[in-house]
Amino acid sequence: MTNKEWYESNSSLCRSIAVLGNSHILQSTLFELIDGLQSMLGKELIIFKRTNEASIILGIYNDTDWQNDGIDTYKIDELNEEGNVIQSVNNGEFESLLLLGKSDKAVL
Repeated sequence: MTNKEWYESNSSLCRSIAVLGNSHILQSTLFELIDGLQSMLGKELIIFKRTNEASIILGIYNDTDWQNDGIDTYKIDELNEEGNVIQSVNNGEFESLLLLGKSDKAVL
């Protein structure tokens, strides 16, 4: 299964995590949740942080895309303030990405 196929079959899970990340959940709790999911799913997950907002979205780490583009370019879901899903997010809108489970010092 490719990362794209994995994402498409788990998009509701990814969207749910994004909603959790946008709530006032403790950062340490969010990292523990994602770390457990990474182990269970066998995929390395990425959180993207918008430059001008506090919202975050979840992506799937892909080594080939990472080397070529610096950011995973697969379709990613995000809920906007109205609860609508935004897809195919532009890479230029992000200032940072966090490899979850790799650092407890990252700031959301």
